[in-house]
Amino acid sequence: MKVARGVVLALLVASTVSAGEQWPHLRHTGYAVVLAPEGSSIRLGLRSIVKGTFPDWLQYAIIDANGDEVVWDQLRPGSDDEVEYPVRTPGLHVIELVTGWNVATLSVRGDMPSALIVSQRLPLQTVGPVERLYFFVPAGTAEFSVFISASVTGEGARLSVNDADGNEAGVIDGDMDTTEKLTVRVPAGHDGRTWSFSIGKPLTAGTYLDDVLLHFSENIPPYVAETAAAAEAFARMGEQQ
Repeated sequence: MKVARGVVLALLVASTVSAGEQWPHLRHTGYAVVLAPEGSSIRLGLRSIVKGTFPDWLQYAIIDANGDEVVWDQLRPGSDDEVEYPVRTPGLHVIELVTGWNVATLSVRGDMPSALIVSQRLPLQTVGPVERLYFFVPAGTAEFSVFISASVTGEGARLSVNDADGNEAGVIDGDMDTTEKLTVRVPAGHDGRTWSFSIGKPLTAGTYLDDVLLHFSENIPPYVAETAAAAEAFARMGEQQ
């Protein structure tokens, strides 16, 4: 896949902050993207974390810029692994994680820019708190929505959305056993910029944080990243496809 030179430069700038440190505990199926230049190697740190008595192994794959699955393997529950793949086709690579009912963490080693894919079809599925992650609000956006849900009655969350200046722009707190929708208006001068969100323990009595599913309305690019620069760069790369 060809990527515009300006986007590549932006992604390289975005990579100056180490990747993967703030990524949450992921459950079921999740996807990340990595921009891998020619002559590089993708290096991943993987951890499978046991939840309850579930026997599910972590399955993981790397799909290269041609759409070919170039790595596939499994990781025993409760173990760690370091994976290195010498890139043969430079460009955007996809990392697939399938955790079953256990959870996993993923770290992209080195200075490769990376992001998680989040959409209605591929929601962010997490367990526990999510530290601040960034997403891009395109120019001309007047408002957007965040959809959030949990597995069962009593499971909840506190979702906080911050605007481009870091000020709280919207919050929802409570039981999430049915999908809740948080609609946020975009003030003048805050479109075409990067916003952020976090998920924490709910303050509502009788609720607790566990499984959470989250996605954005379709007017938000389907990438969340641990840095504002990476979130914007991946979003702009998508605009040029």
